[in-house]
Amino acid sequence: MTIRNWVIMFWSTLLIGGGAAVIVGLMLALNDGELNQWNGLEFGYNVLSMTLAGFMFSILSQMFFFAYMTLNFIARDMFRRPSTWKLIQIFFIITVPFEIYMFLWQGTTIKFVLEIGIMLLISLAVAYWKVKMTNPGAFIPSLFFMFVFTLVETAIAIQVSNDEATLLMATTLFACNAWQLLRLHKVVKKIES
Repeated sequence: MTIRNWVIMFWSTLLIGGGAAVIVGLMLALNDGELNQWNGLEFGYNVLSMTLAGFMFSILSQMFFFAYMTLNFIARDMFRRPSTWKLIQIFFIITVPFEIYMFLWQGTTIKFVLEIGIMLLISLAVAYWKVKMTNPGAFIPSLFFMFVFTLVETAIAIQVSNDEATLLMATTLFACNAWQLLRLHKVVKKIES
């Protein structure tokens, strides 16, 4: 990836993170009835706070995306058979939710299953979209990144056990992770041509 493409990817992901956080934050404030109580200055301050939180989540997402790409590069070289690396990714897709539940979750089991189910459905949709844009071999790695990495990134909010913080963080991270994942093949294609 060239520096120019990396800079474009960085700033576009940063803007998506800020935008997603503001949209979700305003929806949460509207749902709580807080939005009607904000005056002009308070509204501006809260929107700025949401934007900065989105930027922070975006940078976290970008760090994890870089870590995923590095891990994927090393693992594909380390395991000579591609099926071995795919099986390892499937293993983590299955086990990481249980580890989050055992070590971090403090709510009810039904709520956990519901939240993990929603995260899995979104991850499956993004992985399916990635396959439509590229090739069938991208499904497992895309699902692995979207589900496992987003779960690990969101673990901070899960540990705090605050539903609004978890929703804000998870939504922003999903938006940033999906953007980077779905954009990557276009950036790589530009470099190869």
